[in-house]
Amino acid sequence: MAAQQLPRFAALPTRVNAAAARHLTNALLQLQAGGPAWAAMYDTDLPDSMPFADVATAQRHSVRVWGGGMGALCEGADCILTTAGWPAGQPCRVSTPVELDADGWAVFDVVPL
Repeated sequence: MAAQQLPRFAALPTRVNAAAARHLTNALLQLQAGGPAWAAMYDTDLPDSMPFADVATAQRHSVRVWGGGMGALCEGADCILTTAGWPAGQPCRVSTPVELDADGWAVFDVVPL
């Protein structure tokens, strides 16, 4: 009996996520210095729920990473986030639960150390 092949469209989500990881990323994430690096989408903003957002608030550093091999990444874990600006290459701590969406993107916030 010949092995069944998936329809060509079944590989489409993987191709789309790989293209997004190549073209939309603006940061690198490492679990340890000198270790493997994953392309990441990094964004920073002020929390919406702060009543005095224009006076004194902490920035929120959001990260999205696609791909496997990041099993050690969890809330409280240390990592290195390299961006074009601050926190360029600075150690960070994962400050929220690492949640995987349906397409395999890990979404979480970090706090620079």
